[in-house]
Amino acid sequence: MNKNNRKILLLLSFLMAICISVTYGQTSVPKNTNAQRLELNQPLERQIKGGEVQVFQFNLKAGFYARAEVEQKNIDVVVSLFSPDGKLVVEMDGEDGRLWREAVSAIAEKKGEYRVEIKAYGAAGKSGTYTVKLIENRQSVPSDSKRLKAETHLSAGRKFFGQSKFQEAAKEYEAAIQLWRELNDVKWEAVSLVNLGGTYSNLSKNESAISAHTQATELFQKTKDRIGESKLYCSPLRQTEFRESILTKMEDTSRWEKAGIGLLKKRQKSFFKA
Repeated sequence: MNKNNRKILLLLSFLMAICISVTYGQTSVPKNTNAQRLELNQPLERQIKGGEVQVFQFNLKAGFYARAEVEQKNIDVVVSLFSPDGKLVVEMDGEDGRLWREAVSAIAEKKGEYRVEIKAYGAAGKSGTYTVKLIENRQSVPSDSKRLKAETHLSAGRKFFGQSKFQEAAKEYEAAIQLWRELNDVKWEAVSLVNLGGTYSNLSKNESAISAHTQATELFQKTKDRIGESKLYCSPLRQTEFRESILTKMEDTSRWEKAGIGLLKKRQKSFFKA
């Protein structure tokens, strides 16, 4: 083999190696060797630092429905669900404290491993805990599609809110609330009402905001959701509502006191005249 042929052969080998590498890169989905397994109704509590990403996996059969829930404590997280081919199914963003629990669902078109990624906000020095749990893994029923739509609307509302597009966010929350009501899911209806109330507040629709938060409070009390109730009462809007309520009561009391003093003076004058 002469020198030129050797160069050509080396070049062809190099090009073939590149083609093989590109082909495999396009078709293969990387495995998550550090992913932890989620089992049905077996909650896992984990500590997480700001900027850290933790990964979980569960298997889903074709035609089956699954839902994972995350409840965060002392730290805000974003929860993302990916299909076996690596596509994002749904994402729930818990930044700013208005989403202290997140739920992500999927209906499998084909069997495979689904991936749940949990990423914490904040600096690396900040840490908190969360609990992740696979709530359901069963044969899909017609109402599951409605739940997926509700989650999609809630997720979209959160994204619009983060972009200060409050009109669009309100429409998404309203659509989610309607679907939660049709599903008779008061827990997630209440969570969506909290977010809707905050959005109405940013739109200066104070009466609508108070109404949404009042409904949420009633639902939290009905379901004995102490975390949701405390989160709502600690929100800036509820603090403002509380102060306004106290001031109104004080003004009412002051008016009654003035009216009572006026009436007493009139009676005193009539008494002495008699």
